Amino acid sequence: MDLDSDLLKQLETEEEELFPPLRLDQDFSTIVVVCGLPIVPREKEEKFKPLIRDILLKVSVESTQEAIVIKDLWMPFKDTPDESKGHIFVNLQKSSHAMAVKQKLNGSKFIGKYVFKVYRYEEWASLNEIPDEYVPLKDKPYVQPDALSSWLYSDESLDGKDQYVTRFDNTYEIYWRDNNSVTLESKKPLSDNLEWSPHGTYLVTYAPLGVVLLGGPSWQVQKAFKHPHVQAVQFSPCEKFLFTWSPKLSHSENPENPESIVLWDVKTGKKLRAFATIPEHGWPSFKWSFDDKYFSRIVKGLIYAYSTETLSLLPDETGQKKPIRLHGPSVDHAWSPTDPYLAVFIPEINNIPARVSLLSMPKRSVVSQQSFVNVIGCHIHWQEVAGNYLAIKVDRHGKSKKSTFTSFEFFRIRERAIPVEGLELKDNVIAFNWEPSGNRFAIIHGESISSSRFNVSFYSMEGGKLKLLKTLEKKQANSLFWAPTGRYIVLAGLRSMTNQLEFFDVDTFESLGTQQVQCTDVCWDPTGRFLASFVSCFRCKNENGFKIWTSRGVEFLSQNKDVFWQFMWRPRPPTLLSPEKLKWLELPKNFQEFQRKYKEKDAIEESVRSGRDASKREERRRAFRKWLQQRRTEWKSEAEWRRSLGIIDDDDEDFYIVEECVEEVISTNTVVLE
Repeated sequence: MDLDSDLLKQLETEEEELFPPLRLDQDFSTIVVVCGLPIVPREKEEKFKPLIRDILLKVSVESTQEAIVIKDLWMPFKDTPDESKGHIFVNLQKSSHAMAVKQKLNGSKFIGKYVFKVYRYEEWASLNEIPDEYVPLKDKPYVQPDALSSWLYSDESLDGKDQYVTRFDNTYEIYWRDNNSVTLESKKPLSDNLEWSPHGTYLVTYAPLGVVLLGGPSWQVQKAFKHPHVQAVQFSPCEKFLFTWSPKLSHSENPENPESIVLWDVKTGKKLRAFATIPEHGWPSFKWSFDDKYFSRIVKGLIYAYSTETLSLLPDETGQKKPIRLHGPSVDHAWSPTDPYLAVFIPEINNIPARVSLLSMPKRSVVSQQSFVNVIGCHIHWQEVAGNYLAIKVDRHGKSKKSTFTSFEFFRIRERAIPVEGLELKDNVIAFNWEPSGNRFAIIHGESISSSRFNVSFYSMEGGKLKLLKTLEKKQANSLFWAPTGRYIVLAGLRSMTNQLEFFDVDTFESLGTQQVQCTDVCWDPTGRFLASFVSCFRCKNENGFKIWTSRGVEFLSQNKDVFWQFMWRPRPPTLLSPEKLKWLELPKNFQEFQRKYKEKDAIEESVRSGRDASKREERRRAFRKWLQQRRTEWKSEAEWRRSLGIIDDDDEDFYIVEECVEEVISTNTVVLE
C-alpha cells in the first residue's frame, strides 16, 4: 500500500510539471472604470470608443510626463434594450497610468451635462459588493467628544492671557502666561519635536509609527495618523487637512505607488491621497490657499495645483486637468493669505526677462505682472494677516556684473487694476518684514552683509504712494519681528551678532529699551503684548532657558532650564468679531472703558500675587527661624561635651566694642553776608 501511495505521488508530481495549473492574474491595478458616459446603442459603439480613446491618450503621468498606453477598451451593453450601461472598462499598461487617468479625468466635463467619474477597478468592485437589502448598523454607545476650543472661553483666556508650551530634557509643559502659572500638562513627549496646529486646536507630537494630535481640556489623544518614520507635518490654514512626510520612505519609493507624502482628512482621520517626494524640493513641498480649497507644488517648472474637493488637478479653460504652464519654467510661488491669488516667479530664459505673474485661481488668468532683468534671485513676500500688499524682493547685478543691488516691486492688491510701485536700494538687504495688519514695512540694509551694524528703514504704503518714514542708522540688528497687531517691532541681533533686542514703537519712532540678553530665537504671543526670547539647546548648550518681555521691553518672567529645546506660544484662531465691531472697540471712549476694566483686574491680580509672595517669604522666614532655634538648642545641650574635649566656647562677654569717630572735611563753601 505504501508503494502505491509513493507511485501516486510521483505521478501527480509529473502531471503538475507537464500540465501546470492555470493561474489567473489577480492584479487589477491597471484597470479603471470610466462612468458618467451617455448611453449609446450598440451600432454606435465603433464610433464612440475612439472618442473616449482620444480623450484618454491626452493624459500623461504627473511625475514623469510619460504618455499613457491603452491595451484594451471594453464597453458593456444591456440585453434589452440593446444599449450601453453608461460606463467603459479601460485596461492600461501600468498602474501609474491608471492613477493618472483617475486624477486628471475624474470630475472633469465630457459633453454637455455629462461629467467623468473615474474609479479604480478595486473601488468599482467594492461598490458592487454593497448588498441590495439595507442592513441597519449596530448602535454604538455615545462618547462625549472633548471640547477642543474650551481653552478659548476659560477665565484666563477671557482675561487676555495666552498659553505656551516648553520642552526641556525629556519633558514638555504647558502653562498660562503668568508669573506664578500652574502647569496644565507635564508629560514625556513621544519624540524630539512638538508643533501647534495653525489655530492652536492641536499639539502635534511624533511617534515611531506616525503622528499623534493632542488636545482638549485633559490633553488626550484626539487623532492618530499611521505613517512610519514621519519627520515633518504641514497643516492647511484652516486645519481641515494635514500632510505628513516620511523622507525615509522616499529612498525606495515606487513612483507608481508613492507613500512618502500623505494627505489626511483631520476630522475623519482618513487617508486621502499620497504623493512622491521631489528630491530637489525642501519641506514643505506643498503650498496652500487661504481657504483650504487648493494646494500646489512645482514639478519640473510646472505648477501642479490641486482641488481638495476632487483631489485632482484643477481644470484649465478647456476643462482638461493639466498643470499650469507659463512662458518659462516656474521656480517659486506663494498663495495670498486672504484671496485666491497665486504669485509665481519665472527666471530669465532665452533673453526673455524674468517675470512675476499674479494669477487669479482657479481661472488661471493673469491679473498683474512685472518683468525684471539681470536677476540673481527673487523672494515673494505677502502681507501675512491683511493680504493688502505683495512685495517682490529682487537681487540684481549691474550691467558689468561686478556690483549687486536690491530692488522691490510692491503690488497694491485692493486697488483697481492692482498697480505696482518700485523701490531700488544700492545696499544689500539683510531682512524685510511687513507690518501684519497695517500699511508699513521695515527693511534692514547695509553696504556689506559682513558688517556688524546696519541701517533700519521704515516705509509706508498709505495714501496711494510709497513713502520713507524714517531710517535708524547703525543698529546691531539682523532680524525683524513685528507684533501681530502692529505698531511695535523688535530689532534683534541674533546668532552671529551680540544678542541684542531693541523694542521700538513705530507710531512715535521711540526706542522703548534695549536688552542685552543671550537668545537664539524670538517669538511674539498672538496678542502682541508679550515677547518670548529663549536659548535653545539646538544652537547653544549654555545658559538654556527663556524670558518673557512686555511689548515695551520690561522683563516679565525668567526661567533657566537645563537642556532646553523649544518654546512656542499657542496660536489663536481668527476673531469672530465683524470689522464694524472691531472699529467700535477702537473708539477712544470704548477703548478707555475696556482699558480701565483690565487695569482693575491687573491691579487685583498684582495685589493677590504680592500677598502670595509675601506669605511665601514669611513662611520661609519662620522655617529658617525654627531651624535656627533648633540648632541653638542643640549647641547649648552639647556644651559639657565640648568642655570635656577641651573646646572653650566664645561668650559675648569675651568681646568688647570700640567706637572711634573720624572727622573729614569733604568740601568748603564760603558765603559772604552783607
